[in-house]
Amino acid sequence: MTITIIKKKMTNIFEIKKEYIDLMNEVINNEGEFTPELLEKLEINEKDLKDKAINYAYVIKNIEYENKIIDIESDRLKELKARNNIKITNLKKTVKKSMEVYNIDKIDSPILKLSLRKSESVNIIDESKISHNLIKTTINTAPDKIAIKSALKSGSIIDGAEIVTNINLQIK
Repeated sequence: MTITIIKKKMTNIFEIKKEYIDLMNEVINNEGEFTPELLEKLEINEKDLKDKAINYAYVIKNIEYENKIIDIESDRLKELKARNNIKITNLKKTVKKSMEVYNIDKIDSPILKLSLRKSESVNIIDESKISHNLIKTTINTAPDKIAIKSALKSGSIIDGAEIVTNINLQIK
């Protein structure tokens, strides 16, 4: 028994789009008349597009799922890093306190050197008592898109803004 495998050429959406444009040009060249051959080609072309679009949607859903897994793993790693930073801080405090108890300023080893050094920092006890000329003010400005959209929908004209209608692909 012999099995014959027929390989069908797989086309992507871009090739289907080009084929559709070529078919439409053929219709234009026929002065807008659809021949039975053109109708058949259009039908096959549309079916290919639907099949490919569904396959693309499966790939999109798979990548979205991978992104959710990455987000979960990223959150887990951030939590792990935060726990590690707490451990580092606690271990440093323990070594520092021990060195202070024994009045040791420096510990040397062939690989590492530990030492205590003095530094200064400012501790704000009550911010309200600080003079205004010593307060740093940070201002963030951004257009309020919700308010702008509401105003535009109610008929207001706002220079520099417009409502744009988008067509988005939704995959459920």
